[in-house]
Amino acid sequence: AAAAARQAAEVEMLLERVHTNLYAIVAEAVDQVFHLERAWSKNEMVKRVVRYVYNAAKSQELLLLPWEQASAQLVENAMGAYCASCSEKNWCFELDLGQALASAAWELARATGQARSRSGEGPAVRFRQLKDKVIDEYEDKLDEALMSKAIWDATQVTFPDVAVQSKVNRALSKTHAKALEECLADTRPMPELQKVEQFTTRWMDSSMRQAWSSLDGGDSTISEGMVLRLFQNLIAPFGDVHPYSCIPPALIETIGRPPRDWQFLVDASKRLMASWRQELERPASAPKRRRVRPDSATGSATGAAGGEGPAGTLALPAHATAAAAALSGTVEILDSDDDDAGGAVGSRAGAEASRGGAGAQGYDDAGGAVGSRAGAEASRGGAGSQVSDVKVEHDPPEGHRECASGEDCVGRARDVLVRHWLEGTEGDLYCEACWRGLLCANPGLEGVWEDGPHAGEAYRDATHLKL
Repeated sequence: AAAAARQAAEVEMLLERVHTNLYAIVAEAVDQVFHLERAWSKNEMVKRVVRYVYNAAKSQELLLLPWEQASAQLVENAMGAYCASCSEKNWCFELDLGQALASAAWELARATGQARSRSGEGPAVRFRQLKDKVIDEYEDKLDEALMSKAIWDATQVTFPDVAVQSKVNRALSKTHAKALEECLADTRPMPELQKVEQFTTRWMDSSMRQAWSSLDGGDSTISEGMVLRLFQNLIAPFGDVHPYSCIPPALIETIGRPPRDWQFLVDASKRLMASWRQELERPASAPKRRRVRPDSATGSATGAAGGEGPAGTLALPAHATAAAAALSGTVEILDSDDDDAGGAVGSRAGAEASRGGAGAQGYDDAGGAVGSRAGAEASRGGAGSQVSDVKVEHDPPEGHRECASGEDCVGRARDVLVRHWLEGTEGDLYCEACWRGLLCANPGLEGVWEDGPHAGEAYRDATHLKL
C-alpha cells in the first residue's frame, strides 16, 4: 500500500511538471499566432491547446513504453485531438507545438529513468535526440492533417452533394500516397515538370475511377468539367495566395506548384473522359462471346450471345472473360464484327495509347507501359484469325446458378463462390472463375470466400491472372 501510494504521488508530481511546462511553452507559442484568432481569448486558446497535449501525456501506458514508442504515441494522441478540434482555425497549422510536445516527452522519459544513465544499460537518451524524434513525428502528423484538410476543402467546394463529397474525398485520400509511390519508383531521369505531370495523371485516373465505381450515376457526377475543377482546387486548396498544394513537395521543390489554370489539367481531364468512353463502348465492337453447350438431339453447339452483366453486377470485360474462360475450360465462339480478330484488341491499344499521344507532355512512362501491354495483347489476336475462332472442349461449363454474371457465367456449378465487398458493404456473389476474370480488369477489387475451405477469409489467390 505504501509503495502504491508513493507511486501515485510520483505520477501526480510528474503530471504537475508536465502541465506547468506546457502552459508556459504554449503561451509563448500562442503569442505568435493569436492575431489570427477571432473568437477565443488568449487565455482560452492557451487552455484548450494545453489540454490536448496534457490529456495525451496522462495516459499511464506511456510510462510502460520505451521512450521512442512513448514519444510517438504521445504525439499521435495529442495531434489527433488538436487537429480534430482546431483544424478549421486559421492558426491551426501555424501554431508551433514542437517544443511543447518535446517537453512533455522529456518529462515522461525522466520519470521512467530513460533520460539518465543507469548502470549496465548503456547511455540514456539525450534531450536533443528525443526532441529530434518528437519533431519528426510532429511534422509527419501535421503534414497528414494538412493534406486531409486540403483534400476535404477542395472536394467540398467542387461537389455540392454531401454524399458525393464523402466518397470523392475517400477516393482521393486512399490513392494519393500510392500515386506518389509509383511515381517515385520510376527512377529514370526526367524533368521535374514531367514528374509532376506523371503523378497528376496517376492520381487523377486512380482516384476518379474509385470514386466513379462507388457512386450511383457516377458518369454524370464525375464529369470532365467536375474533374477539371476538382484538380484545379487540389492544386491550390487554400486559395492562390496560400502556398500549400496537394502536389507532393518532393516533386515541386525546385519549380514550385503549378498554377491553378494549368493547361495540363484541361488536357488530362479530356484524356481521362475519352479513355472511359472508349472502355464503355468497347463491348460493342469486341468479339461476341457465346457459351456453347452440345445439343443432345442434334449434337450441334448451341448457346446464347454474351453481353453486359445483369443490372447492378460487375460485367466481365472482353479480355477478362477470355482469361477466366481459359481457366475454367469454357467453350467459346468468337464472332468478330471487325476485319480481323485483333480488331477489338487493336481498338483498345489505340484507346490506351492515345493517353500518350501528341500534347500529352510527361507521359512517356505511361505511354511506354500501355504500348508494351497493348502490343502483347494485340499479338494474342494475330493476323489471319478472321470471322471466328472456335475452341472445342468436351466438358463445357454450365455456369453457376448463384453467380451474379448470370448467362455470362464462365464457371461451373461446383465452383467455390466469392462475395464482392465494396467499402465494407456486401456485394454480389461470383463463382471463382468469373471473379478471377474481374480481377484481370480491376486487381483492386476486394472479395471474401463465401464457401469452401477458406469461407469467411479474404480472397487471396496468387494464381489469378494479371493481364
